[in-house]
Amino acid sequence: MGNIGQKKDNRIVIRHIGLLIYILYMIWVTITEWINFIPKVAGGYVLKAGIAEIIAAIVVVLALYFFRNLVKYEKPTLNAEMIIGFILIFSTGLLFSVFPDKSFDTLNYHLIAQNPEFENYFIEDYAYGNFQVWGFRLCDRMFYYFRMILGYRWGTLLNTVALALSFSQVYAITGRVIKEKNKRIFVKKIVCNRLLWSLAIVFSFDAIMMIGSYCVDAIVMPIAIRVVREIIEHADESVESKNIYLFALLCGLWIAGKLTNIVYVIPCVVIYVILHFKDFKIKDWFISIALGLYSYLVYMIFNFLCTGNPFFPYYNSIFKSPYYPIMNFKDTRWGGQNIFEKIFWLIYATFKPEYRLSEIWDRRNALLMFSLVSVAILLIGIILKYCREKKVNKKLLSLIMLAISSEVLWAFTTGIGRYFMIGRVIWGLVAYIMLVQISETKSETISQSIPSVLSIIVVVSMGLNVVYAWSIGGWSVNDSRRWENVGEQLKYVLSDRKGKPDTDIELFALTDDTMQGVAELINPNAYAFHINYIGNTKIDGNAVLQEKFDEYLYGYDLHRREFYEVEEYIERLNNNNLYITDISSVDTEIGPYQLVQLEYLKDTHNTVWTSNKEDMELFVKDKVGRHKLSFIGGMAYNWPVSDIEVVVKDGEKIIGSTLIDSQDISAYEIDLDIPEKTDVLTVEACYTESGEQLSKDAIDFVFCINLQIQ
Repeated sequence: MGNIGQKKDNRIVIRHIGLLIYILYMIWVTITEWINFIPKVAGGYVLKAGIAEIIAAIVVVLALYFFRNLVKYEKPTLNAEMIIGFILIFSTGLLFSVFPDKSFDTLNYHLIAQNPEFENYFIEDYAYGNFQVWGFRLCDRMFYYFRMILGYRWGTLLNTVALALSFSQVYAITGRVIKEKNKRIFVKKIVCNRLLWSLAIVFSFDAIMMIGSYCVDAIVMPIAIRVVREIIEHADESVESKNIYLFALLCGLWIAGKLTNIVYVIPCVVIYVILHFKDFKIKDWFISIALGLYSYLVYMIFNFLCTGNPFFPYYNSIFKSPYYPIMNFKDTRWGGQNIFEKIFWLIYATFKPEYRLSEIWDRRNALLMFSLVSVAILLIGIILKYCREKKVNKKLLSLIMLAISSEVLWAFTTGIGRYFMIGRVIWGLVAYIMLVQISETKSETISQSIPSVLSIIVVVSMGLNVVYAWSIGGWSVNDSRRWENVGEQLKYVLSDRKGKPDTDIELFALTDDTMQGVAELINPNAYAFHINYIGNTKIDGNAVLQEKFDEYLYGYDLHRREFYEVEEYIERLNNNNLYITDISSVDTEIGPYQLVQLEYLKDTHNTVWTSNKEDMELFVKDKVGRHKLSFIGGMAYNWPVSDIEVVVKDGEKIIGSTLIDSQDISAYEIDLDIPEKTDVLTVEACYTESGEQLSKDAIDFVFCINLQIQ
């Protein structure tokens, strides 16, 4: 594998100032978490914005001063390849991030989890953010400051920073794989080109999908690669206490970013302990455990105090939290369905990625295919060499064991494709080692032809994945991501740093998971009640809902501009005794939404009529003369259409009408002059110019909610 490590001195060597700043940023965020957490738990106090951040900054500066002799920073040599790599990554990030993230996970819980306050989402709100918001949230919190400074769109650039730092580390590792004595310039510079291979290893399809998104899976990748380097660089040499402490701290940060990362941390810790068990002193065990727990213990304690389950909602059959069904959470949509599939899950990921790997699967797995072959060949080679010479390349063996063990744990826990991003980096490094070994064979034909073909396939595959991720909108699920829209979106990059909308909303009653993040953008301090969660707790959610409406009188739901499922929406409101009294539009960083004003009324239900059904009949017996017909209405979609009006007829005679705005949903009133001896009026939707009714088969239709004659 080559001489990966550099001879150590008395200090921990950090060769990349960007990585050092990144680690310090993570530590600073974890300190702010503890500072916000302690007064909240001790006395229910919520610190004013900025206090925790300032105190944490002082702590970090003091720590840097007192421990300045333990860390050695070596200025890296920035060559043209590294600069080109950074430019490619950041230009991709800046371009992709011009478009706002509208993904389900972001709007369901990520934006809520970013909030600095420790909030009991079952007491101070009701199921706000679903159960996902209770996960270890370090990565979400890291996004918060980027979003506050750079705005909603470019706040996602944290993912770009993470990928750039990951690239720089992989680039450094690949540089230690190629033997310096190798004089084949073509092989070193072209066939085994570190720039292209480092990009290909880091830029897996799922990693590319993170760009422009608030999804957190890529954020800890720089930490993960640093942990891997700590293992392989010191695999055949002893380590000092400070190295052990750094390793433990990084592993803790890794888990704090997301609990599912434990499938990598466990193998890393086991391998590290096996390699350096003799180097551990008694105090090292206690200090390293404390440092490992420091980053995420705050979340375990808070989850336990609020829900009774430190890993809520996982393992709830053990902890029996009343806020989740007594069962162990498992997303059954993903992963192998039996032991056979789990054992060979990486084979499925490689050759059948559309099968239960992800909502959007990786179609081009050239690097992973080569990685599978490389791990098998190199492992067999190590075994054969050991049998002959009783010697083992500990660095290479450690990397291969880490690749295999983490993949097995991933396959047997979740098997979700994007949770294997770090695994792809580890397997990709093994593939590069295999490529270098092929290129160092004595046969010049083999050393050039085979690696050349593999390199071309891997790099082209990466390029196609970049194009594909752009075209489908990535995990930001942004259907507006088109070249012709870039200029239009650029003008919003800085303007989406504007303040919160001027509203007096005190209560949100939300019927859609994705509206939770929108509510957070509008007013994070309002009480948020997530209606879809009713029934998942032992608490009577309907009683809580009624109590909140008694306290605030009005609540507000949020809805997309499209109302194509208006009948299902009205049924959902009726099932919860919520009556629409008004509707308006509210602007957010991700566009306009409909703000639906609601009252809690047990004996009154919403009604809805749509023009793609039979004409509406209004019974008006005993109503004569001047009256008003009021309703809330609009078009199902906001497509530009010809003038359309709602007309009220007495037989064939029109006695009132109003134009419908196809772009907006609003309240309407129609003045009526009802003749004597009229029992029934009909309501129709017609084209203004021709007078023809809208087709009953039309996808776009007029809807009228709560028609009332006054």
